[in-house]
Amino acid sequence: GYIGSLLTNTDGFAAEAQAVGKAGLACDGYAHLDVTPTKVAGVEHECHVLGNTAFIYYHTDLYRDRQAALRTLQLGAENTFQVNDAAWTFLSLGAPLAARTRRMLETVPAQRLFTKATWRTWLDTHLPGLGPQQRQRLTDAAAVGAYHGQSAVPIVDTLVCDDAPTFKGLTDDLALCWVHEGRHYKKLTPAITAHQVLLDGYLTDFWAYYRRLRAYQAAPTPADAAALAADFDTLFSRQTGYADLDDRIALTKAKRQPLLRVLD
Repeated sequence: GYIGSLLTNTDGFAAEAQAVGKAGLACDGYAHLDVTPTKVAGVEHECHVLGNTAFIYYHTDLYRDRQAALRTLQLGAENTFQVNDAAWTFLSLGAPLAARTRRMLETVPAQRLFTKATWRTWLDTHLPGLGPQQRQRLTDAAAVGAYHGQSAVPIVDTLVCDDAPTFKGLTDDLALCWVHEGRHYKKLTPAITAHQVLLDGYLTDFWAYYRRLRAYQAAPTPADAAALAADFDTLFSRQTGYADLDDRIALTKAKRQPLLRVLD
């Protein structure tokens, strides 16, 4: 997968990368997705890393937006667009659409597949007054719809990732990465020693809990799952007196469901 995704102009490697990616996506029912900056011939790009226990696939793209994430999930295929049930589900996650926008979208047959060019033309013709953010939202929704409507690659049920808005709504289920969550705490900058001590102590407990989750992952039992769920509530309800840390703890607690997907 690594060689094939870098040498996409070499037919043999590209075909092998596609085969590895498709076989890997068919395993486990979930996939991790992360993005890191990289340079190609001196030009800034984004390296999207997709994988699970069976494979790793690297997709280099100019962008790290939702469209680029969908290209990665489809192993480098260009985005297409479809206003189907999956698209409507994505749209339901945000603010209600304007009545005129909804009525116009409802005229699009669910089976109709657009290319990037034909989708832009449809928007220009039927919804010319849309602002850039509204236009992008509809475009993202239709791209999500096309991803769920295609059969060229297996669809990921659960995506494991950081909490960037980019990844929300791409798959039916979302599980958040604990390592990324821990990085939020390391960004805190306590100005006094007492706050630094509180932060260091809390991070010690945070990573001890994480190690318990990893142990559970290797040998899960119902009793351990119940204990870990209860201890999550205790750890992330703690009040330390360091306001920035307490705010960060509350933000983690709000992500309880996706952070504890490992228990399922």
